[in-house]
Amino acid sequence: MAKKRPLPDTQIDRDFVANIQAGRIKSGLSEADLAVFLRMTTRTLNDRLKEPEKFSLFELRVLKKRLKIEIII
Repeated sequence: MAKKRPLPDTQIDRDFVANIQAGRIKSGLSEADLAVFLRMTTRTLNDRLKEPEKFSLFELRVLKKRLKIEIII
């Protein structure tokens, strides 16, 4: 049987992912474009969105700059 990955566990994680998705849409970027900016594949980007605690500091900085979103840690 295939193992299902859980969605982000906490409300903070869900809000963070929603903030990224909203910024991506407002910026007019596709997931593939965002993945290129983050220097990763779309699959890796999707994995990070499922487990946002795995984003690196570099990736968070790129998200903040490209999507013009506030990231508070």
